[in-house]
Amino acid sequence: MADLQAVIVATGRLVAGARRLSARDGSVLTQLVHVAHDEVGDVLVAVPPGDLQRVGVRQGRRGIRVVAGGATTTKTLEALVASGTSPWVVSLDVADGPVTAEVVRAVVTSAREHGVAAAARRSIGAQYRPDGSFLAPPEGAVTPTTPVCFTRQDYLDACRGDVVPEEADPSPVGILARAGRRAAFVLVPSDDPESCAEAADVVPAESRDVVTLATVPLVGRDRGQITWSFDPRYGSGDTEPLERMVRRLVAMADLTDVETVVGIPEAGSIPAHVFAALTGRRLALASIWHADRPDVIAFREDHDATPIGVKRIYGLRAGERVLIVEDEVTSGRTVVNCVTALRAAGVIVDQVVTLFAVDHDEMRERLAGIGVAIHAAEWVDPRHVGGLWRPGADGTNGLPA
Repeated sequence: MADLQAVIVATGRLVAGARRLSARDGSVLTQLVHVAHDEVGDVLVAVPPGDLQRVGVRQGRRGIRVVAGGATTTKTLEALVASGTSPWVVSLDVADGPVTAEVVRAVVTSAREHGVAAAARRSIGAQYRPDGSFLAPPEGAVTPTTPVCFTRQDYLDACRGDVVPEEADPSPVGILARAGRRAAFVLVPSDDPESCAEAADVVPAESRDVVTLATVPLVGRDRGQITWSFDPRYGSGDTEPLERMVRRLVAMADLTDVETVVGIPEAGSIPAHVFAALTGRRLALASIWHADRPDVIAFREDHDATPIGVKRIYGLRAGERVLIVEDEVTSGRTVVNCVTALRAAGVIVDQVVTLFAVDHDEMRERLAGIGVAIHAAEWVDPRHVGGLWRPGADGTNGLPA
């Protein structure tokens, strides 16, 4: 496609070390580059400046350039778009996981008809407006993802004229929408990457008004708990949407040499069971159970001040590589505590996957500081999660209210 360029953002949410940016056939970055190159031909990839020399995604192919990214995902994408000359751009983000050639083609075709188009998945949880009123039931709205296709000039005009309100959506879809360029959505019917080839339904952009996840208060915590509609702890829930979210995480994770899946209770144990079953890995669950055993690895769940806030893991050995599974990552402090304890015992860990993660630089920097990559099925804006953070005794709790 001579009038189209693909740009791939591998900065910002990609909190990764060398393993995630490697040229392994299974890595998300390599998969995105190969699909984009096969479909578009001209591919521009932005990676963290320190990774320029070791990102092996070129594979000897012409038409693939790797450049240093900027301070934020939004600034990086703007710079990539501005550096090109093709009238049309298709944007992909490593944080959104792998895509298929069929999805790329469907989004590009829709964009040429409607001006802007993006892939989208049916949302997993119930959704709410900024004032807390109910918006849509589970599966009743769509959540945009990449690829997004738009004209270069529209996007640059939108960036120059963008007045960013506090609750603004920083994604390409959000930036273009604030400039009056509403996207059509190509619905990805399943989170199984192999079934994305059937994506074809165009969903009007007006259906998108997704801003808030509900929370429930929990005794003994300094914050609430993100509510997900299929959480069986607060009522019966369907297993099918949980499995779809976990399949998305399986596609994102680098499972090379991973022997064991570690679930952090309570709710992290639920997706951990599913993840281990889908990948054929062993399963270890942190627990409040305290046994007098030499192989115990103990850490504290940061936001739980009760006696059961101390969690313990048994049965792991030094040199074993594990992957942590959570239901939600907010401040990231519990993950840091867990990783620190695991490493002190000689266990190798450099990834966490989670159903929900709060999209905040401080959390990502906290995990990047210990060399841990995070992959989330759903990213949540911290300003749009009602009641998630409540001030602690010192007036803070790691992230803004």
